[in-house]
Amino acid sequence: MREKIADYSVKKMLTAALFTGLTIVGSQMKIPFLLVPVTFQTFFVILAGFVLGKRYGLLSQVAFVFLGLVGLPVFSGGGGIGYVLKPSFGFILGFLPCSYFIGHFAKQADGLFKTLALALCGSLIVYIVGVPYMYIIMRNIMHIGDLAYVLKNGFLLFIPGDIFKCVLVSLVLANLRKIKI
Repeated sequence: MREKIADYSVKKMLTAALFTGLTIVGSQMKIPFLLVPVTFQTFFVILAGFVLGKRYGLLSQVAFVFLGLVGLPVFSGGGGIGYVLKPSFGFILGFLPCSYFIGHFAKQADGLFKTLALALCGSLIVYIVGVPYMYIIMRNIMHIGDLAYVLKNGFLLFIPGDIFKCVLVSLVLANLRKIKI
């Protein structure tokens, strides 16, 4: 029994490390855009929650944030502790509750539309953390912009892309479920 538990934990930890790596790859798949680049990170953050569950999904994103803060260039704009002063860092922090939330409810999202709804909720969580963070950094550190500017450039412009990524996650998961992976 103990060997099975150890094997399962090792497998989950390795899969979490894989999702950390995929999130890094997603951060490098970017299109420069106004304040925050368009990246594929959230696709992998959401997928990590579904595949790994709350604990290991969160672990994969904690590892991603940790690697970036210690200086490895894993974020879309590099890395290092100074990254906490960038307007986009709040969105990265939003990956933590996003992956945990999705992982918590993943088993109940048994169909395409439930999966899509949960993915959209996870994406919304990233905004709930990221937009206020962006506003605080821009107003108090950079001394530019107002709330309307931040809402437009840190939220509204990204909605279509995030909806696309959530639909894509839902389709990928539907196909993975068909082949029982």
